[in-house]
Amino acid sequence: MQHRTLMPEIKRYLTENDAFRFSGTMELVYLKTSGDFYFYLLKDLASEPYLLKVAAKASVDSGLGNEYKVLRYLDDCSHTPNAYHYDHVPEGFDRDVLLMEYIPDEELDYTADYLKVAQIFGSIHRHGAELELPRLDDPLGLCLIRGKDNLKDALSSGVFQVDHLYFFDGFTEWAEEHLDRKRRTFQGVEPVICHGPFEMEDFTMQSPGYLYNWEGAYLGDAAIDITRFLARTTSLMEADVILRAIDREDFYFRWETTMGLEKSSLRERVNAYMPYYLFELFSSLARYYYDHAKPGAHELESLQYEKLQRYLDIEFMQSCLAEYI
Repeated sequence: MQHRTLMPEIKRYLTENDAFRFSGTMELVYLKTSGDFYFYLLKDLASEPYLLKVAAKASVDSGLGNEYKVLRYLDDCSHTPNAYHYDHVPEGFDRDVLLMEYIPDEELDYTADYLKVAQIFGSIHRHGAELELPRLDDPLGLCLIRGKDNLKDALSSGVFQVDHLYFFDGFTEWAEEHLDRKRRTFQGVEPVICHGPFEMEDFTMQSPGYLYNWEGAYLGDAAIDITRFLARTTSLMEADVILRAIDREDFYFRWETTMGLEKSSLRERVNAYMPYYLFELFSSLARYYYDHAKPGAHELESLQYEKLQRYLDIEFMQSCLAEYI
């Protein structure tokens, strides 16, 4: 395993770098691999432990520079970890390295912790966006472009039945027809720091609750983060969970209270973005299914296949969209 063979190099980098001072015995413990990163627990017996995040790919811009910039900007936010040191492909060690605060994992319980998550997002979004990051100005249009690209080869491949062709054709037509009107919902809204695509494991609910993994951060509408969390599909891979309307209203209220707002247009923006987010999501899954179903492709494992079948069930997709279109 590469994460283990890297450990001697990491230890050498740490001990030879003047930025690190170890007053006790240094110990490095592998924690996990997530996405394009290896995570290690860095222990100094004379101080608190640290989290070391290392790019899995050598000599590339991994996004850790962006993450460091975001975490330093959010330094006084109680819901993001402190970032202490960043090296971009340092001499003698050809991978990006980020040293940050270590916070023990406490798994997110979607139905029990959703108000804590509203507070986490509100606390982050209220910091504004006075830093240089990529900016997403047309989230709906981008979802439509990506979705159509996903479907370009998949639908004409013969892999899908007629019902799926009708569904995606009708969904595409609706998305194109309503795009300009839905876009107007976002006019005049100030951008915030958006996390980007997240997994449930990016949260740790160790009090007061934290959101990790900011390498994909950009400037955009707060509704993007909120939609992705509230979407039924967020939790489907673990359990088919959807918040009740009253729970979602409590979520919006907690976010607004944390933001210092009496009332906002967040609900309307989430309602406008949701079907476009789902269009991109469902189409990406259709493409994934096609990529593994075409001749010569690597077959899906049975569990993956079952989950994809569940996502791409016509009645399920229609039920996800019923409230929004």
